[in-house]
Amino acid sequence: MPNLSIAAVPSPARPAAAGAPGLSFTIGQDVSGCWVALESRGIAGGLFRNRDDAIHYAGVEIRNGAGEIRFATGPVAFRIGR
Repeated sequence: MPNLSIAAVPSPARPAAAGAPGLSFTIGQDVSGCWVALESRGIAGGLFRNRDDAIHYAGVEIRNGAGEIRFATGPVAFRIGR
């Protein structure tokens, strides 16, 4: 797995309502090599076939508000539930 640096990509969509936090996704691979996109508060996420699919998912989720996409430098754990 290549070392991915952390980079924030602001959403090109309109800003979120005043006081409402935007969505923030982290994208990376889990220990088995699957691509993961996770929202920082745990309200959205998924496992994906490839990096492009994970980026597309996160982009669709944040398109209606302010948000960012970050890329993990190490393994990302995907957990269902709390």
